[in-house]
Amino acid sequence: MRKQLNVSHPDPYPDATPVRIANTPVTAKNGAATYTTPTHQGGSGSEPSSSGNQVVATNRTSGRYVVGVKNKLKLKEMQALRVVVAHRAMLTEQIVRILLGSKNPNNMRTALRWLARLRDLKLIRSRNYIKKLDMSGAVTMVWQPTKLGVVIGSPDELLNQDGKPKLTINNDAQDFKLQHILEVNEIEAVLRDLGRDNPNFVLRRVEHEPLCWRKTADRYGSAFWLRADLFIEVAWTSDNITRLIHYFIELDRGTEEPKRLVHKCEVYLSYLTNSTKDDWCCGALPLVVWVVPDDKRKATLIARIAEKFGGKAKNLFSVTVPAELIDHMTNWQNVTKIGGQNE
Repeated sequence: MRKQLNVSHPDPYPDATPVRIANTPVTAKNGAATYTTPTHQGGSGSEPSSSGNQVVATNRTSGRYVVGVKNKLKLKEMQALRVVVAHRAMLTEQIVRILLGSKNPNNMRTALRWLARLRDLKLIRSRNYIKKLDMSGAVTMVWQPTKLGVVIGSPDELLNQDGKPKLTINNDAQDFKLQHILEVNEIEAVLRDLGRDNPNFVLRRVEHEPLCWRKTADRYGSAFWLRADLFIEVAWTSDNITRLIHYFIELDRGTEEPKRLVHKCEVYLSYLTNSTKDDWCCGALPLVVWVVPDDKRKATLIARIAEKFGGKAKNLFSVTVPAELIDHMTNWQNVTKIGGQNE
């Protein structure tokens, strides 16, 4: 008999946590909070211009200077900074949807006020971006953290012992890499929308790169990293029973040969089969979800995985398209999987 869980919707990005900078301890006013995420278009309001006041990364990251800048931030501004740092690059509407939700038309103006403040403090930078997620070609704003922003906004998991961040931000990333990051963000934004609309669906934990990476070993014992695109933990309530389900999510944009995707599945298989169900709080292995661009790609990948792994892939891999993602998360028994159910 499954134990009923007491599940509530957590704040996706809790209030600011202490930041360790070069052995300079900083204490948050309300005490330490747990960082879980590294944890939609809303209303009116015009975005700040990206020209004229463009911010460049600063090298002023000494302990005293960092603490001084951090003390200027309000809790909500720190929350917004941590969102941008965790995702590495974000569209304005993605920040609104993930942090605030899109139903209130004032949320866009609120978010833009926070972003303008962070840019004035040289913690983030912005530039125009031709929107490709919906193929509209509209020009929007993409936001990325500066070096100083990464130092202040990184969670403890992304800090070395000396307080310096492990995460590096390439503000001149190639377009295909930036597009990949933004499309992964869009998956989280869709799930945040779902959680606000459906009280039975709670997105408890979200980890973006590199927090979602896992260290594993091959059959010869050599260590290497499993570089997932996204890791999420969902609490789903059905028939008065709440289940915890873990997902690794891989975004495929149709730009790689299927054999490379199958090789990534081999890495997942090595990682997952080296653990047991008891290693996971939900009592079941995570499901690896491939989000592919269209039905043709979906059919190809399903066939390739089944051909390569056969019964070994049972309960581990699933393939879906963006339009089916919500159905996948809310009715996983009916989603196409490679050989079985996630039970």
